[in-house]
This record gives sequence, C-alpha cells and structure tokens, in this order.
Amino acid sequence: MSINSKALGKGDENGFEFAKEMLDGDSTAGINFDRLQHHPERGYIIFEYLLCEERQPRVTPHTSHPKRYWNKNRQKFISL
Repeated sequence: MSINSKALGKGDENGFEFAKEMLDGDSTAGINFDRLQHHPERGYIIFEYLLCEERQPRVTPHTSHPKRYWNKNRQKFISL
C-alpha cells in the first residue's frame, strides 16, 4: 500500500445524497463512479461496480457484465 493511501473502509453515500439535493433535478455532465485508485505503473484506475441485487439470483459479482446494463447505462460506460 502506498504511504499516501488509506485503507478501504465503509462507503459514504452522504456526498452523493448531498449532491443530488443541491442539484434539485438540474442536469449535470458529471458522472458517479465507485472507486478511483492510483496504480504506480498504470496511473489512475476507475472502478465501476455493476449492480447485483438480491432479486437477481443468477447474477453475481463474478458473472455480472456491462452488456447486461448497456441499454440503461451506455453513455456512462462510454464516458468511463
């Protein structure tokens, strides 16, 4: 682990909820992603974890794939 990094902890949804409240329905060109990490050789890596809900018993984090969400989130995947 880099000396400039902190250990992973519990996620914080407060910032996301605050931004939604402040935007009050206004459009934004910003995107939300799950994690940004610096790799010493590859630079910054963006992680976007795909949703696996309990009502999707056949979809696990290992079997989830962007093609399942393409129609819903294609612009986000293209932007990332």
